[in-house]
Amino acid sequence: MYTGRMSSPTLKEELHSLIERLSDEEAEQMLDYINMRLDPDELTPEEVEAVLAARREFERGETVTLAELLAELGE
Repeated sequence: MYTGRMSSPTLKEELHSLIERLSDEEAEQMLDYINMRLDPDELTPEEVEAVLAARREFERGETVTLAELLAELGE
């Protein structure tokens, strides 16, 4: 675990060591996180699919009004 300041090569070595211990799923999550930090406007494939699914629902008229939503939430 990183506990203080290190020189750049040492930081990178520590990072490489940590990456090697990740499962494939954890590595994928970290890659998504790093990519998001580098370009926060870029959507993941899952996010793109969620947006497209929401658009299809909208086009089919599967919507609720704000009043309906508030009533459903009990507000």
